[in-house]
Order: sequence, then C-alpha cells, then structure tokens
Amino acid sequence: MKKFLLLFVSLFMPFLVNAASVSMTGTTTISPGETVALPIIVSDSNEIHGVQMVMTLSGSDFDLLIDKTVSSYQILVKKKLSNGYGLSIISTSKKIANKGTLAKIYIKANSSATPGNKATLTLKDIIFATGAELNDTKASNYSKTLTVGAVKSTNNYLSSLKVEGYNISFNKNTTAYTINGATSGSALKVTANAEDEKANVKINSPKLVSGKNTITVVVTAESGAKRTYTITVNVPTETVDKSAIDLKTLEVKGYDIKFDPQNTDYVLNVNNDVEKVEINSTLKDETSSKTMNGPDKLQVGENLYTITVTDKSGNKKVYKLTINRLAKEKECEVCKVCDECESGSSIWKFLAIALVIVTLAETIYMVSMRDKKQF
Repeated sequence: MKKFLLLFVSLFMPFLVNAASVSMTGTTTISPGETVALPIIVSDSNEIHGVQMVMTLSGSDFDLLIDKTVSSYQILVKKKLSNGYGLSIISTSKKIANKGTLAKIYIKANSSATPGNKATLTLKDIIFATGAELNDTKASNYSKTLTVGAVKSTNNYLSSLKVEGYNISFNKNTTAYTINGATSGSALKVTANAEDEKANVKINSPKLVSGKNTITVVVTAESGAKRTYTITVNVPTETVDKSAIDLKTLEVKGYDIKFDPQNTDYVLNVNNDVEKVEINSTLKDETSSKTMNGPDKLQVGENLYTITVTDKSGNKKVYKLTINRLAKEKECEVCKVCDECESGSSIWKFLAIALVIVTLAETIYMVSMRDKKQF
C-alpha cells in the first residue's frame, strides 16, 4: 500500500483534501456468466485533480475485471494489491468534474455462482487531490452489495419461421434457407417466433431487387446470446426489351429530319422568320410513356428539345432535337433591306466608276488628236 501511495505522490505536488464523497450506480443483481459496468461517481465542492482508492470484493461468486476499467481522464493506474486493487486517476490537462463519472469498473458473476449469494464491493482508502497540498485524511468508504441473480436463459432458437407464398421446410437447427424465382419490387412477408418467450426476435426483410437478396432473422436470448437465421432470395435478372424505349416516329411538321429509332440526336436549321415548330412523335410500345421538354418559342440560335421514353420497368431513352433558328439577314446601305441589294449596289458602283474612266480616256484621246491636226 505504501508503494502505491508513493506512486500517486510522485505524480502530484502535495494537495489539500476537502470534504468529498464517492458512490457507484448500476445494477446490483448479476446473473451467472453476466458482466456489468458500474460507474464510479465522485462529488466535491472543489475542482478535482486526482483520485486514489483501493477496491475490494468479498466472496468467490464475482470477479473484478480490473483490466477493463476505463476512464476519460489522462492517467489511469491500475494495480493488484495484497488486499485488493489500487486505482489512481489523474488529470494533467483538464480538471475532473466536481460531480460526475470518474471511471467505470466491470464486475462479472462466475458461471458457477449460486443464485441468491451476495458479495460486497468496497471502495476505501480514498484520497482526493483538490489543491496545492496532499492530506492523507481518507474520505468515507463506500460499499455496494452485489447479488447473484437467476440464471438467464441462453435459448436463442426459433420455434417457427414462415415466408408468405413459399415453403422453406423450417428446422430450428438449420439457420440458412434459399428461395428461388421471386420477383423484384417488394419485400417478402416474413413471420418468426422464438422458442423462449424471454428471447427477442428482429426481422430484416428488404425490398427485393434483381439478383441475390438476404433476409435476416436475429434471435437474442435473455442472456444476450444471439443466433441469426438467413434466407437468401434469388430474383432472376430481368431482360430489358430495348425496343420498349424506342420512338416509332419523330417528325417536325414541314421539315425532313430522316428519323431512325436508334439515332437519338438530331439537328434542324430554320429561317429567322420561324418562331414555332410542330413536333410530333409516337411510341413503339404502347405500354411505355413519353415526355417532351423544350421552349414554346424559338430563340435565335440553338433550341434544345428532349423526348424521354420510359418503359413499365423504369428504363429510359432520351431523344434530343436541336433546332437552330438563323439570325436575321444584315440590311444593306442602299435599301436597308437585304444583303442582295447591297451586293447589287456594289456592282452598279463598279460600273459607274468604269464608265467615268472610259469617258475620261475618250476625252483625253479626242483632245490629243485635235492637237495633232493643228500641227
């Protein structure tokens, strides 16, 4: 005990101990083979920097699992002593709460423990480090009486397992079953009953999809022991009828787009004066459906229309039609109407210039001939 106290003192400067208390919460009845956690609760009027104590457990029906002891504080020292177990908990960077859970210790009732037997768990030699000096005055001891409870049932068998619409030849010792030929779209209705009324049954039956599906039935005994029954449901992979998502026809009234059901992209150019077009389409499979999206009025430039075909299984195909509305023709400088006029005006300008040049040349020629005659 002195060595244990020296370990504690070596980690601390002397502290001043104030009035403090220690207690434990949690179940006091533990069935053979069962392990429970008991929180250690500390309370003090001052901040707590560290706690030291010795734990003892009477009798042979229970074991104190010191190695499983846990704490959220930085330093936890666990040590086997001649008269029990030593426990030191020290906080180096944060203070221990004035009132709260210091640590959790684990107690196990031996599988051979006799129901009704009792034992005493005692916390003693308790020292709180709360100040600048260590005072060896011990806090009050705390004791908790433990009782060996009744043996809990380990029965985790099912007494029945049924799947609506299918025969699975149930046997409680058989945990794996297979169902073939189910269809996708909905979950199978599964019912199951535990052999022991104290056991719990949990069923997970997911919505079926193509391929392998797994239904699980988990039986949890009163003791916590689990047994899982599985039902593998094989759903045949559905063959997609690709023709069901084809358009039979697609046309733009007044235009030829050369439609092919396997071609999903089309481009059409229209003049600037075309503001609306009439698009018509029909389905190859009447059980399918279609929707069309696109602008009500054509804008200058690209206008995208999409036609989506959806079959009864949800498979889709999207056809795209891009309609290019051409820009308005540029007005010419002559008539302010069209490019053609502007082109024609250029020709006349060229001819006028040529005529002026020819006239000027002829004039020069005539003048030169007149001058020659005078000489």
